[in-house]
Formats: sequence, structure tokens, C-alpha cells
Amino acid sequence: MDLQATFALAIAANDTATADARLSALASLAPGSTALTQAQRQLNDLKLAKAQERRAAEAHEATLSGEGKAALARLDHLALTLPQCEELVKQFIAKAGANRPENAALTTKLDDRRARSAIAEMLIQLDKSLVKRDTAAIKAVVTDASHAAALAQLATFTGLIFESRLDTFTRLERSATATVNIRHALAVFPERTLIYRYDLTQTDRGWVIVAAQLQP
Repeated sequence: MDLQATFALAIAANDTATADARLSALASLAPGSTALTQAQRQLNDLKLAKAQERRAAEAHEATLSGEGKAALARLDHLALTLPQCEELVKQFIAKAGANRPENAALTTKLDDRRARSAIAEMLIQLDKSLVKRDTAAIKAVVTDASHAAALAQLATFTGLIFESRLDTFTRLERSATATVNIRHALAVFPERTLIYRYDLTQTDRGWVIVAAQLQP
């Protein structure tokens, strides 16, 4: 196969390295020829096209990377509801593809938001259990025996106010730690805010409080 034919094959395959080598050989054999001029033009066009493709790919990568970082930052905004967080991650993956490096971090952070939402709901139900004096419901979500007993005792007093608000939250797979602000009062005690650290575990029936410590 002659040089022009192998050069043409290299151009068709977008193989600039081989095309360069064939062009150099062609320049040695036929300097100044029409075939050489045409080949040089073809190779220059190919290199220009590949450079444009590379710049477009780099710009696309930069755009997706920026959007991924922005999505991760938005998941930290607690004003976003859980459905909004889920839609945010869904839209990014649909646009960027299933193999983006940001997907793992987005999925993990979304799982954090799901866990936070579930724990916040559990605390709401625990507060209601205290008001109803439902000892069984308290023990179902508080496996720290001493804390469960203290809550059950607290539920017997009149004028009880007990409203929990989840503050800080850190999850590690099926475990989590949280600080919880509890608005607390009894008929015989003025209202105050207690701060507890809860250690939690995710079970088949949901998140439970396995340890509770009153913070100074």
C-alpha cells in the first residue's frame, strides 16, 4: 500500500500521529507536490477539528463539574425539602450520566438527608408519645433504658411541655449522632431549653436512640 493510501487511512481513523509520519515520508519522496499540499491541508484540518473537540469536551466537563459541586452544596440547605433534594439528584444524574464521579457523593448526601428527615419525624412522634404518656411507644424508639425510664417518668408530670428540634446531625451508614434542642417545662418548673446528644442506630423498624447524654 503506497504512502498516500496509508495517509488517507490514518486521516479516516483520526490518527494524527500516523498521518504525521506518513506526511513526513511523503514530503521526503515528493516535496512540493500537489499530493503533499493536499495531504498537509487534510492533516491540518484534522488537527483543528480534534482541538475543537477537545476544547468542547473540556468545557462540557467543567460545566458538569461545576453543576455537580453546586448540587452538593444545595443538598446542605435544610430549607430544601426531601422531595426537592431527591429531584435535584435525579436531574443531575439524568443530565450528567450514571458514571459521573460526583454521583457517589450526591447519593451519600441524599441518604444523609433521608436519615435526617426520618430522625426528625421520629422525634416528633416521641414528643407526642410523652404527651400521651405512651410508655410502650417511648421504649420502642429509646433503647437507652435509663433515658427511656426518665422520659416515661417525665410523662407522668402535669403541665408537660416537651418539643424536640434536631440541630446538628452526622451519619455513618446505619449509625448517627445528633444534637437535639428540647423545649421543656412542667407546671412546677419554668420553661427552658435542654440540649442532648443522641447516638442513634437504624433498625428494620426505623431509627432508635441507643444513648442519650445531656449537654452542659
